[in-house]
Amino acid sequence: MSMPRLLEPKLVSISSVDGEHLSRFTKIFTNEKYYTTLPFALHCNGIVCIPYLLLEESTKNIFFFNPTLRQSKIIKGLVGISNEIGCGFGYDRRRDLYKYISITILKNTFHYTVHILTLSNSTWKTINVEADDKNMWIGKYCYGNSVHLNSIIYWVKSKCVVTFDLCDEKFDMIPFSNEIMEHNYFPFANKKLVVWKDESVVLFVGGVTSVQMWVLVVSNWSWRKHLIIDATPFNRLRPLEFWSHEELLMLPEDKPIISYNIRTNTIRKDNSNDFRVA
Repeated sequence: MSMPRLLEPKLVSISSVDGEHLSRFTKIFTNEKYYTTLPFALHCNGIVCIPYLLLEESTKNIFFFNPTLRQSKIIKGLVGISNEIGCGFGYDRRRDLYKYISITILKNTFHYTVHILTLSNSTWKTINVEADDKNMWIGKYCYGNSVHLNSIIYWVKSKCVVTFDLCDEKFDMIPFSNEIMEHNYFPFANKKLVVWKDESVVLFVGGVTSVQMWVLVVSNWSWRKHLIIDATPFNRLRPLEFWSHEELLMLPEDKPIISYNIRTNTIRKDNSNDFRVA
């Protein structure tokens, strides 16, 4: 299946003379008037999405970049960063649309507002969400570890994974098993969601002596343990991303990055400057 066209023809080409979009984005990192609040980039089907904050406007903008088409686009956000608790980016396959999601919460309540940006026409819409047994777990601090697969965005929490279906525009919750909770030494910090082989969502749960790899079973929203990685030679391992179906990049504490083969259980160290953490 060919990938649908991601960005509209109106976008600024980075190779063109008019480089205002790219120049403005560069200032985020070089001009004190600009400040990037989120130390990560979201991505889906080759489009990179970077939310950032303009201090002079107290507004969070979203920068989209397609490196294949060499096109970029900046869209002004609707809300400031102060009451936003999470964001995500993905593809609504039912409507053939790319969407950016911003979740905000009223202070001291469980009343959520979901702001949905449609990338093709740069328009926003808002959905109000009242608390129930599912979305009350949205809580705070969904930043930094959202992944997207098959039109669903996933965020990791201390006791569950929160999902948002881009087609139905509804939240759901996937609780952790008792075994995962027993390994829950450090809430948030030791959990990592990763997409594996473009077909599975994987949860890594790290401890002092081992890292567990759990695969999400979508049919019943449960977790299946796939393997345990011995971390004792490294004194904690932080999983990063799969760079192939079998090779997992991991960052040991105070040591160079390594590549771990989950099939052969072998380690390749960074002796040739092949790997770097941004």
